[in-house]
Amino acid sequence: MNPYANGNEFKQYVDLAAGTYQFKVWGWTQFNEGKIDWYLDIESVGTPTNKIVSLQDWYTVSSTPNVVKITTGVILTISGRYVLTGKINGKNASSSDYAFFSTFYTFTRIGA
Repeated sequence: MNPYANGNEFKQYVDLAAGTYQFKVWGWTQFNEGKIDWYLDIESVGTPTNKIVSLQDWYTVSSTPNVVKITTGVILTISGRYVLTGKINGKNASSSDYAFFSTFYTFTRIGA
């Protein structure tokens, strides 16, 4: 996302079976990072409504690669194609910008 701005968002399609998942995000924490909300919705919904993570803060004083943030208990009752949306929602008071640098993210099924 360039330029960085509050409210920016990005989307990625993921095919997932019904079940319970752990959602992991790998990224860089830095002095200019924003906070991010994550949404996961079945493809037909169209707009992000099912928030799975609120205000995930990626700010730190010094740059640190490969930080992992984990959310457990993401429950899907329908198998299918989902839209994962990341949306910048503010920033830490000490952050200089609204950046977000992700290396990758995964969904790991942890239950039926």
